[in-house]
Amino acid sequence: MGLFEVLDIETFILDNSIEVYCLCYTNNGGVLCFYYDGNDVFLQFVNSLVEPQYCFWLHNLTFDALILLKHIGKNCTDITWFSKNYNIYWIRFKYKDIKIEFKCFYKFLPLPLNTLAVRILNKEKLIFPYKILNVGFLDILMWKPTPDAFKSEGEYKMFISKHGDGYIDIKKYLLVYCKNDVVLLYELVKKFQESLKDKNLNLLKYSYSISSYAVKYYIHKYHKFQKKIPQNIEYLIRESYFGGRCEVFGNAVENEFIYHFDFKGMYSLCMKEKLPTYNFKYVEVSSIEQPGFYKITFTSDMNLPILPIKTDLLYFPNGQYTGTYWYEEIKLFLCEGGVINKIHFAIICDVGNCLEEFSQEFDDLRVRGACQNIIGKLVINSFYGRLGVQGWDFNDVISSEPLPYASSYIKVHNMYVNKVKTKTNKSNNIAIASAITAKARIRLYKAFKNVICGGGRLLYCDTDSIVAAFKNKDMLDIKNNSGLHFDSKNPDTLIKGAWFAGPKTYSIIFTNGLNITRIKGIPKNSINYEQFILLFLNNEFLKITTPPTLYKKNYIYKVETLTKTIKINNYKKRLFVENYTQTVPLKKVPTIDR
Repeated sequence: MGLFEVLDIETFILDNSIEVYCLCYTNNGGVLCFYYDGNDVFLQFVNSLVEPQYCFWLHNLTFDALILLKHIGKNCTDITWFSKNYNIYWIRFKYKDIKIEFKCFYKFLPLPLNTLAVRILNKEKLIFPYKILNVGFLDILMWKPTPDAFKSEGEYKMFISKHGDGYIDIKKYLLVYCKNDVVLLYELVKKFQESLKDKNLNLLKYSYSISSYAVKYYIHKYHKFQKKIPQNIEYLIRESYFGGRCEVFGNAVENEFIYHFDFKGMYSLCMKEKLPTYNFKYVEVSSIEQPGFYKITFTSDMNLPILPIKTDLLYFPNGQYTGTYWYEEIKLFLCEGGVINKIHFAIICDVGNCLEEFSQEFDDLRVRGACQNIIGKLVINSFYGRLGVQGWDFNDVISSEPLPYASSYIKVHNMYVNKVKTKTNKSNNIAIASAITAKARIRLYKAFKNVICGGGRLLYCDTDSIVAAFKNKDMLDIKNNSGLHFDSKNPDTLIKGAWFAGPKTYSIIFTNGLNITRIKGIPKNSINYEQFILLFLNNEFLKITTPPTLYKKNYIYKVETLTKTIKINNYKKRLFVENYTQTVPLKKVPTIDR
């Protein structure tokens, strides 16, 4: 990271196009600001630069860079970037003889700027009525606050409590707002650097996300596993790599008490166990004994199936299936009454505590402060996923002309974005990634059993958390079993009412009165608890029409009004029974063409 500055922009709509209204950046301890006066704001910015080289951190580079891209393409040379799936990690270019790099801070601390400011700096972003930027912003001279200009009634009330309800110079306030964001971001980047000052800060120069830094740091200091697994073995092990478990098991009935449990450091615990390290061998065996990955045909007949099957979704079904799994997950399956019909082959290996010291190091970092806590958690939770990335992937390469070796390309402003197959990860290890996710599912399953033994009835789970209903308010003490954590002082543990419709689709009212409704694919809290349940029980579609909003498509932001239609009662991973108060496992999963 080294020396750095930070930059932020604010935009407005002009003739249905998104333009930069103001740009602020730090400069040797001060902040410089430029605003739209009919002239190009970007040119004002680059013409103010005097050093031969700059590195600017932006909080959300993907948005800001795409807004600035047409200006960069028009005025700059030597343009390169690293981008995948429409997410920009960095962009570099030259203006005259000045080298400029933009880097994305969100890729390191992927939380909203206000969340980071509150948790790390004990400060807040200012409030701005963003909806007034959509139409006719330049024509506004003085502006009087109205509730419809803000995201919520609460934001409106907070704004007028600080600024009054009379007329204000909103353009001048937008500059103040942007400058405040820049100051906050600068302090956050500085805190981030300070938090990692004894963790080889130099590695951050060559890292463009928290996960890439995590792997580089591990290899630099520890590196206690096989660097490269033979490709044919890696291909077989990859079939055992599944994600976390997210399922609905039912909904509460009258007079039940609902509690939310989560794990403290789920992946840290898994990483401290024995993991596959060296000497991967293909063998034919007749029993599940040695550590490794086994391809088996099995039969499951239990209320909480253990072994996952991936088709269009990740299922945990009953019936007879064939799949490849880490040996500990198979052993748990056998202990719970599962039957193995055939062992096709095994990839056996040595095991060891190859990640224990690394995981403990970042656990220790977490207790040193708010910023360190966030960094430590992100390093641990992102590490295994980075190891699981395939060695080859498609990157989006920017160029002035279409590249002849690209699989496809699109034109963005006056440049081209090409899909190019690229070697992306030299440090992947699918065996460790697969074993860690399997261990996490094992811990979650054991927590299911502990909740049930404690008098609970499962309602919902998501990777490292459980929601359960109890007949008695004073449940049995299960919080210390299998890493489960429950704290009645935490407002998200005590639930007054909840309805679970599917993975990441639910509405909850906590005992403090807070209502959270999540529906995959639409903004949070688009409807309330009562509306959610009514739509579900009536098997009706939810139709949401957004106001004019920015949408990204093919690296270009457009202002559009979109209508989404979603069926809430559409759960496919288990079957609802007993008036939606329970679910039962599927006996056959959908198939897909591969």
